[in-house]
Amino acid sequence: MSSTILITIYDNPDKFPPTLNAIYILSKKYRKVIIVWRGNPNIKLNLPDNCIHYCVSSGNLIDSSYFIKIYVLIKFLLSVIKHFRNYRPKWLVSYDCYSFTAALFVKLINKHMKIWYHNHDITDTNYVTKYSLTYWCWLLEKKYINKVTSFTVPDESRLKYFYLNEYVNTKVIPNYPLKSFNDFFNYQTPSTFKILYQGRVANGHGIIELIKFIHSNPQMAIQFDIIGSYDDDFKESLISLIKNLKLQHKVILHERIPNYKDLKNFTKNFHIGLGIMEPLNLQFQTCAKASNKIYEYIAFGMPVILFDNAHFKSALSQYQWAHFTDMSEQSFKSTLTEIMDNFEFYSKYAYNDFRNKLNFETVFADQEKFLS
Repeated sequence: MSSTILITIYDNPDKFPPTLNAIYILSKKYRKVIIVWRGNPNIKLNLPDNCIHYCVSSGNLIDSSYFIKIYVLIKFLLSVIKHFRNYRPKWLVSYDCYSFTAALFVKLINKHMKIWYHNHDITDTNYVTKYSLTYWCWLLEKKYINKVTSFTVPDESRLKYFYLNEYVNTKVIPNYPLKSFNDFFNYQTPSTFKILYQGRVANGHGIIELIKFIHSNPQMAIQFDIIGSYDDDFKESLISLIKNLKLQHKVILHERIPNYKDLKNFTKNFHIGLGIMEPLNLQFQTCAKASNKIYEYIAFGMPVILFDNAHFKSALSQYQWAHFTDMSEQSFKSTLTEIMDNFEFYSKYAYNDFRNKLNFETVFADQEKFLS
């Protein structure tokens, strides 16, 4: 067992299941896993016993001034340097452009430091204010990306946005769940099919379109449940639409469940996953393997409804559980009818694909060997 690895993320790691998955696997390979993160220090992280975590306290930075944001980043940077000096880790892992910026300063102190940078959310510069903190961190990422020893992304379509030389070990690590996410599933056709959308509740996910379809097709035995963090304006429009269409008994809104384990227990009660992401931004354009919820759906044997475009079809059309829609009424009807009529067939394929190949242990194995 190796000695120490230092993991840095400029957020709460509990929000990022793939980061947690890597921590769990690395905790079996390293004597100590040190985690430096930013957020609310009162939040309890459910981590293995040999994980030591340090939180850089911050409030909601979205509405904070530019100087407060700089102050918090400097605190984070100094914390990373401090714990690097204290623990002398074999590897420093960064998960975003902010923590990568901190890693660059560590590299100034120790030029032999090995950096593994896993970019979990690509920066879409169309939504970044020029000269903002995100802008400067993105510039540093762009200029110094080849300082890393290893670079990984969750979807291969994102690699073209990073200019890497041949000396950087480059891999794709999709956002699949651990096998332990679900080790049993019973394939039974329900009397009412419960469709689940979980994630960021906003435009671009086919939510409004599906609600209107449910209203237009009252004969179909379906219920639609929505859970996640809401865009406030979008939530108000949802509540109004559901009330006007008198669908309170068929469309149900749930508040976000912050604990990952509790969310998992909630997810297992559903039959079909809604994984639509219209290509409204760079994240959605490149997320066929980066959307962890798609693979959490199939871990519970759910067929998944996806957006009908080239990116998703190229990545997922070979799987029996993947169904594609253009979100028109006819498309939703044919897709849902097909799933409901053959539910046990698609459900079995979904769960088997998860257990056999679409799990985190399988895709992380090569990186695990490289780190060793």
